[in-house]
Amino acid sequence: MLEWNTLLSMSRQDVHLLHKITYYPNQPKGTQPIAIIPRLSPLILHGITIGKGAKNMAEKFVTDPKDAIANQREVLKALGMAPLEESFLILTPKNGDINIFDVTNEEVAKAKARPNERPDVETVIHASFIATDRRGIPLLTKAADCPTVFMHAKGTNGQNVIALLHSGRDETEYMAPTQAISHLQTRYGCDPQMITLGVAPSIGMSHYPIKKKNIKSETNPQGVISLENSFWKSFMQEGSVEGENVVFLDVCGNVIAQFLEAGVHESNIYLYDLDIFALAQNGMAFSHRYSQQTGFPGGRIMVVAQL
Repeated sequence: MLEWNTLLSMSRQDVHLLHKITYYPNQPKGTQPIAIIPRLSPLILHGITIGKGAKNMAEKFVTDPKDAIANQREVLKALGMAPLEESFLILTPKNGDINIFDVTNEEVAKAKARPNERPDVETVIHASFIATDRRGIPLLTKAADCPTVFMHAKGTNGQNVIALLHSGRDETEYMAPTQAISHLQTRYGCDPQMITLGVAPSIGMSHYPIKKKNIKSETNPQGVISLENSFWKSFMQEGSVEGENVVFLDVCGNVIAQFLEAGVHESNIYLYDLDIFALAQNGMAFSHRYSQQTGFPGGRIMVVAQL
């Protein structure tokens, strides 16, 4: 099996690699550990729920959804953010599209008009990318293995802009990172070279094998997985698992390469170069693939940001 540190280095050679987790300061003992990206701390409130004793943040993995909701509330309160009722949660679109959503004054008004008794406490948006220049609005997603990215920039009028991207394999295939930067340019007037990115831990290449028989190609038109964007060739490596031919994918490498191609300066990218599969093994996070392979209880981490 490949090791995380043997990944192809094109997209990592000049970005800031974070190998040690930095935690939000002054957290009481027994509470959910919250990791931060130090460079972003002066710019935005943000957090990643990884660390020893990590708590599940997704309602679908607990008997009583109120337990997960209580965990979410704990994190937002610890970070000094607005309450969960005022937050916007992005979920991967079911149609395979890369939906983009902007939290405007109008969308906030719609959210506030929703009834108090509702299945989801947050306002749920089926999108891969969410952005806003409004203060006091938590943007969040609940991730397992997929790369998630914080973004901060200045808009045309000097206003602060934040965004959150969830870029799994399919979203990366459909060029979600490229589309995200383009949207920040056209909607808010952000200069790509001045956008600061923070990337949360995601699945390592050695833990992401795809069976070759499942990959769609000219010789295998029945394959169900498409790996056709031009960046993949630098971030995939053939190998085998238990005698079956596979391709190991570096999804995060593809994501970073797209950001660089879109004009983000490498010195403004801060990447937790940590394998969330390995973190899950140590009880510090949740990984979908780790749960599949071991039967370890499923769960999700939360990635959240607010101006």
